[in-house]
Amino acid sequence: MRRRTTSPDSPFTRTTNGEPGSRAPHLWIGRGGRRISTIDLAGQYVLLAGAAGAGWADAASEVSRSLGGLPLDACCDARIPPAYGICDSGAVLVRPDGFVAWSCGESVAEPAKVLHAALTAGLYRS
Repeated sequence: MRRRTTSPDSPFTRTTNGEPGSRAPHLWIGRGGRRISTIDLAGQYVLLAGAAGAGWADAASEVSRSLGGLPLDACCDARIPPAYGICDSGAVLVRPDGFVAWSCGESVAEPAKVLHAALTAGLYRS
């Protein structure tokens, strides 16, 4: 799904659809029984997944530990997939500056391995 971020009459129409290299779309999500903005999660790496993305959240914890405690938050919410162009079991990685670093449209067999590769590539680590 593409989200228009400017007026339809503007000659500078821009979309934020969760593609790597683009600004992460703003979204209100539920977390810990309260409503928060995805913008409030900026400042560290954040893995956003759909409601069926618990495997990605588990992988985020594992990868954070394997990278020496790299700050990596994870959040699963049903509102994320349409805004970020992924299915309910997919995930996106948002950099601390609020840009999408990586996206995986659906679940994979080894999410920790895939996420580790994405993060180390972005951090230029091996």
